[in-house]
Amino acid sequence: MTVVGRGVAAISLAAGAAGFFLHWRSLLIVGIAGLLAVAYGFMTTRSSQSIEVQRSLHPKKVTKGSASIALLSMKNTAVASSVRIHVVQALGGDELVATLPPLLGKQSAVKSVPLPTTRRGHFIVGPVTIRRGDIFGLFRREQTFGASEELWVQPAVAAFRPLSMGFQRDIEGPTSDRAPVGNMAFHRIREYVPGDDPRLIHWKATARRSTDVLELMVRHNVDTTQPATVVLLDVASERFVDDQFEVAVDVAASATHAALTIGGNLKITTTAGDEVVLPAGVARNDAPVLDFLTDVETTTSGTLLETMSELALSPGGTTLIMVTGHPTEDEVSRAAALTKRFARVLLVAVTDDEVANPFPQLAMVFGSSLEDVTRQWNREMVS
Repeated sequence: MTVVGRGVAAISLAAGAAGFFLHWRSLLIVGIAGLLAVAYGFMTTRSSQSIEVQRSLHPKKVTKGSASIALLSMKNTAVASSVRIHVVQALGGDELVATLPPLLGKQSAVKSVPLPTTRRGHFIVGPVTIRRGDIFGLFRREQTFGASEELWVQPAVAAFRPLSMGFQRDIEGPTSDRAPVGNMAFHRIREYVPGDDPRLIHWKATARRSTDVLELMVRHNVDTTQPATVVLLDVASERFVDDQFEVAVDVAASATHAALTIGGNLKITTTAGDEVVLPAGVARNDAPVLDFLTDVETTTSGTLLETMSELALSPGGTTLIMVTGHPTEDEVSRAAALTKRFARVLLVAVTDDEVANPFPQLAMVFGSSLEDVTRQWNREMVS
């Protein structure tokens, strides 16, 4: 019995009793009518439906905006025909309600129910519940079938052009001084930068260079066969308004997909310190990255400047892609300085306003939507 049913039953009893003892005929009729409605509701919902339901999700992992359905296989186990019933599935705090058609005795049928995929996230789809009620809403009977299942709505992946800077095999070593640091081939002698391996210090060159002040010189070794691409996603909650963070996640997923086409090592990381690393052998499979980005959320820990400071002390790589909101002048300057560690640095700003970039060595793309960023990205890749 529902809350309404309990209320109607209590009021009907009180009205009927008052009408009987006070000889108030109209009040007695109201009480009797209410009790008859309660009795009718009980009789129509007292028995369970002879319906069996099985459900399967197709597919269980889908990109945002793509189609996913709950496929319901139904069977009437009774000889008599069933009535029209409602099927309820809980998803993300909401209820998906579908109406099943009447089934003849022993008849089976299949019905597909579209699942909402407009929001990114990892959702639990509750068991299938058959809900029956009387026409007055006084009684409700539910039957539950199956168990909960997981639905992954992954970020959207736009048609980003592949990174224009791929890798090449060069026996003599790369010609760029900003080539990723490695241990396969000697490229040049350069000044020591904090974070360099002390074992690479070239003491003879250091002795020749040093006069009054010790100036350490190191061997710059490079890996000429494997690019190292890093995608950094800013997850600071104060950087984004409205749906800007969702756009940033879509951009990060699209950039990662574009980076996979050149092969090699790839790492996607956030300013909170969470990361996923794809070795060269599995770099073309972006499933781990999409799963990672499906659950990523904004946080108050970590900042873009702090993460860039850590990257400045890292071994570096071929390409660094940073995705953030509207950057400050200091952040743009720090991003340009990272070209000493990475052969190419691309800053992607999800913002409504234009961002000034006075540094020719820093590539920048900005836009307020995934479509805007896609257009600028593709122009940047062919420039």
